[in-house]
Amino acid sequence: MHFLTDKYLIHNYLINQVRSLLVDFDDTLVDYKTCENLALNDLFSWYQLDIEQYPGIGKLYTDINNKLWPLLEKGKMSIPEIRKRRFEIMSEKVPFNDDPLVIDSKYLKFFVKNTTISNSTISVIKSLKNAGYKIMITTNGIREVQRKRINKVGLESIVDGVITSEDVEHAKPSPVMFETALRRLSSKNEEAFVVGDSLTSDIAGANNANIPSCWITEKFDSIDFRGLPKPDTVSPNFETFSNFILE
Repeated sequence: MHFLTDKYLIHNYLINQVRSLLVDFDDTLVDYKTCENLALNDLFSWYQLDIEQYPGIGKLYTDINNKLWPLLEKGKMSIPEIRKRRFEIMSEKVPFNDDPLVIDSKYLKFFVKNTTISNSTISVIKSLKNAGYKIMITTNGIREVQRKRINKVGLESIVDGVITSEDVEHAKPSPVMFETALRRLSSKNEEAFVVGDSLTSDIAGANNANIPSCWITEKFDSIDFRGLPKPDTVSPNFETFSNFILE
């Protein structure tokens, strides 16, 4: 664990009083990239296309998403618009010969199907719950899809709730999702911790809501935080952070 502010070094005071965790889903609890790659492979097979004939197509899809989803964070694009636009762009390179929203719907079915979670992650979440922590999953993902994925990996019956950007009509980094989570958990800001892999949505949102945060990344040593939202702690993965607060 890396501590970026002195206040968490003083007898771990604030860490010790945390009782609620507001946790991101993709690339915090589950491996988004693996899920995406498997879903793309299934999509190409569905359309009887050989994905090997389209070198770099996975990177292209990732790049498209990396350009479009930040527009949701900035309030400049809606989820339906993103769903349509990403496969409009993909169809310029791949002959799906289908409506972009139809392609996207098929892709999302495969995306749900290929969502998995590690046994160690499930185990540590159960340990947190047994220790009395409240856990709310907070995600900017598509409501119907995210809830199906969370249910598929068995988290819905373990955590205290799920909030998506569509539920509250505001995407992270707006503080609305986190404020809603705190109300539902009957928790105060100083009793909560936001945990997520995105500086621009999770950590910026935590800062906007005045809630301490942990950034999940293995790239800490290479990051220059100048001009970027700053978390309070950094951990390579959710399990490490969880085991730390369980000590």
